[in-house]
Amino acid sequence: MHASSFDVVGKWRRSADYFLDHDQIKLKPNGVLEKYDPWQIFRSNEGIHRTVRQPYASLLDLADHLDDESRLLGWCQENGLLGILPARCRWIRFRPLPDLAMHRKVGGQWGTYSGFQVPDLRGGTGMSWQDFYVGERVMPLSGLDRFLGTNVSKSDPPCPLDEQFWVAYSEPISTMRSEVAGFARAVGEMTAWEADPEELKSNIDVYFSFWHLRDLAQDAAPTFLFRSTSNRLEEVRQSPALLVSFALMVLWDRQNGRRALRCNTCQRHFVSNEHRAKYCSPTCRNTASSRRYRAKKTDESS
Repeated sequence: MHASSFDVVGKWRRSADYFLDHDQIKLKPNGVLEKYDPWQIFRSNEGIHRTVRQPYASLLDLADHLDDESRLLGWCQENGLLGILPARCRWIRFRPLPDLAMHRKVGGQWGTYSGFQVPDLRGGTGMSWQDFYVGERVMPLSGLDRFLGTNVSKSDPPCPLDEQFWVAYSEPISTMRSEVAGFARAVGEMTAWEADPEELKSNIDVYFSFWHLRDLAQDAAPTFLFRSTSNRLEEVRQSPALLVSFALMVLWDRQNGRRALRCNTCQRHFVSNEHRAKYCSPTCRNTASSRRYRAKKTDESS
């Protein structure tokens, strides 16, 4: 039994004003951002047996068309950017020693921490402490240009998920392709996995697919928020990125016996707890039945 999806705080931004600029998908100047909740559909599907269309299914569909930049753009306009930087990054240190200042992610919440008095014990050599940690690497702040552009101040960059961040934030298409392909591959392996714990340890593809999704989902770890309306602390899961939300949805679905499958008729992905399900909707089931009927009639008349 997993925590309720109603406890997840994971609103995201999307915009019809995203556009292609060389290898980037970015927001037009004065573009309008819309806040929405990608968890709304997932919540409405809770308790429904058999076939549902989960929010992450469209990302699995997109994985079939990664060479089509117009489809990538259309998906982002409808759903928003993936949130690669706020998902993969752990900190952004932008003021050097001794007065260290940094943006840091705790649980799924990003915050700014400053005013630290940290002695420099390195004798002025080595790292500058002006860097950011993304994936498993510490990178110089110049690497932020890939996501925030060259006009953003490196001495005081916007904190991820702040309003200023959203205006400047963009994502490289090449990095998006890699993330979407990795996500789709991991979901495919978890769908084929028969929940055998020995296979999880012995099958390297299944093991790394589980690790891939778990690594993303752990950023939506439980945290605490102060609700000014009720004047109390509440324990919630805070998701810092759309990609994190999708990974958590996949793992919760898998925990409940749901798998991502491909419709035999339209080839779109759907989610079902019936492993033999072949169609995403009654419409596609009826279309397949009509095709079989016409094929049979054609064979009988020939």
